[in-house]
Amino acid sequence: MKTLLPSVLLGLLAVTPAAGQPSPRVCLASVDDKGNVRIRSFTGLPVMERTAKVAVDAGGGKREERPVKVSVRFAVEHILTISIKGLDGYIDGQPVDENKLRELLAKETPVLVATQKPSAAVQKALKKGALLLISPVSPESPGAYVPLPAPQ
Repeated sequence: MKTLLPSVLLGLLAVTPAAGQPSPRVCLASVDDKGNVRIRSFTGLPVMERTAKVAVDAGGGKREERPVKVSVRFAVEHILTISIKGLDGYIDGQPVDENKLRELLAKETPVLVATQKPSAAVQKALKKGALLLISPVSPESPGAYVPLPAPQ
C-alpha cells in the first residue's frame, strides 16, 4: 500500500481532466462497525514569511538587534464522515459491493475520492487496483451542500 499513493499521484498528474470536471483527490478512508466511512484529506496553505528583529548577544556584554526571517506554513485536515451506503466504490472501473468495501476499508487506506465518476482518460491513468470512491459531497467543502431532510 505504501507504493500506491505515489503511483496514484503520478498517474493523476499525467492526465488533465475534462473542463469543469475536478480530479479525484487522494485521501485516507476507513469504515467503523456502524458503517460510517471516515474520509480524511489534507491541504496546505502557502508559506507566510515575515522578518522580525531579535536581540542577540554581540559579545562583550553588548546586545544587538538582528533581522530574522520567520516562515510559517499551516496544514489543514478535512474529515468527512458519511454512511457507506452513500458512497459508490470502483476498482479498475468495476463497481465494488458494500461488503467488499467494508473489507477494504477495515484499516485506514489510501483512496481516491471524487464527486462524480471521472472521465475514461482519467480512469485509464489510475494505477491498477486503486480504490475510487464517489461521494455526493467533496471532502474539502462541507458547507457546499444542503442536507436532505431525514426520512419519516
